[in-house]
Amino acid sequence: MENKILSLMRFARKSGGLSYGYEAVSKMMIKQRVYLVVLTEDISPNTREKIQRLAAQKDIPLIDRFATLELSRELGLKPTAVYALKNRHFAQKILEFHSGKKE
Repeated sequence: MENKILSLMRFARKSGGLSYGYEAVSKMMIKQRVYLVVLTEDISPNTREKIQRLAAQKDIPLIDRFATLELSRELGLKPTAVYALKNRHFAQKILEFHSGKKE
């Protein structure tokens, strides 16, 4: 299941459907449609609280999964703890795998 989520996030990144980093994601959450926010498990409590509050205001689903270094390495990025999916299809599939509805 984790491999499928990582694979979907890689495809989203390659297709331009993934934003990352606190500044980019928070601006995108305010100005544009974001379908899913992914936080890493080891994100700072302050950043987690800010993103969770914004996600709740904008009614954006949020999951936390993976360690920062693990996810960043898998996506070929510098260590980053906040990601936003701009593609509805990728976001829905990731939510399905995260909730265990798909194998």
